[in-house]
Amino acid sequence: MSLVSLDRHLVHMTNRRLFRLLEFHQTTRFRLLLFARNLLVDGEATYLALLAEQQKNWQELPRVRAEGNPECPLRFSVEELAVIEADSEGAALGISLMQDLQDRVGRQFFQAQGLVDHGQLNEAKKALRSVKEDLIREYSSNENEAREWESAWPFDD
Repeated sequence: MSLVSLDRHLVHMTNRRLFRLLEFHQTTRFRLLLFARNLLVDGEATYLALLAEQQKNWQELPRVRAEGNPECPLRFSVEELAVIEADSEGAALGISLMQDLQDRVGRQFFQAQGLVDHGQLNEAKKALRSVKEDLIREYSSNENEAREWESAWPFDD
């Protein structure tokens, strides 16, 4: 048995309330509460995608089955689901792009929730300028997109 399993077993046997809390942290209900708290950080698209997933899996939820399969309170149309899916994919791509940018520039500039220390500002700007053209070349597929990237680049003075 692994150390993690033994620890879970020990918590389960000695502190059932804590064990239930730890189990709750693995549920969709907890993720919904967590996303609601972080809505401005994670974005609406991520939250709506999770709600759309809840609508899709509603009848499979144990508590719903235990309560006699009440109707799902969420109702997204097919068009809304398509928009939610596209927005969610866009948000995931944006997050991936920012992680790529952080990896290229260096994680030392992104210690405090993406904020750069004042003493490192000029060094961070220099690093961002050095990766700008590479990112634009890699992520744009034509001249119009490259111009859009150039005009939307938020890190120039």
